[in-house]
Amino acid sequence: MEKILFDTPMSYPNKKGKWSHLVASDLETLHAFAGKLGLPRYKFQNKKKNNKKQPHYDIQEHLVEKAIQLGAIQVQRKELLLFIKSIYY
Repeated sequence: MEKILFDTPMSYPNKKGKWSHLVASDLETLHAFAGKLGLPRYKFQNKKKNNKKQPHYDIQEHLVEKAIQLGAIQVQRKELLLFIKSIYY
């Protein structure tokens, strides 16, 4: 079953506004959902942190309501990280 999550928007150094991380149960779902939000594919991030993949898109706070309307679920950061871990490790 497809699942799309994002965490609570937060402020980050060197970035204006607040941002969330958007993740999904698989990469195809993630890219398709990001496209519905108007995010270009080059915004996709899959940096390794501690030798672990963390595929996601950063989304600005103003996209949160649209993400919810399209079916994404807002969770706390800890839950989001556990979700990524359950899929990619």
